[in-house]
Amino acid sequence: MTIRAKQENKTPLEVSNYYHEEFNECFKKLGFSYDVYTKTSSEDHKQFVKEFHEKLYESAYVYEKEAPQVYCDHCHTFLADRFVTGKCPECGKGTRGDQCDSCGTVLEPELLEIQTIFI
Repeated sequence: MTIRAKQENKTPLEVSNYYHEEFNECFKKLGFSYDVYTKTSSEDHKQFVKEFHEKLYESAYVYEKEAPQVYCDHCHTFLADRFVTGKCPECGKGTRGDQCDSCGTVLEPELLEIQTIFI
């Protein structure tokens, strides 16, 4: 969402609203119906996610750790892994910093041979 918003010079909320409405129209034309079709910004969704994450943090499967992040001197902000592109250390193909779309490897951006930072 953030990448598309930057490409279109819009806010993530504007892009989200646009596609939510477009999907609603497509679903209606196709005859789909949903009991609930909301956005991740809805209060119900936020409450569900909060409760879900609280349960995860109570388990042994989620833990905190420190991890390096790419910082953009131009924007004065830390960048999401998805904004970092480079060469996958597993298959050698071009990829983004969170997951290689070619081989499916989950990545840490600091392991990439960084080629560009998309902002």
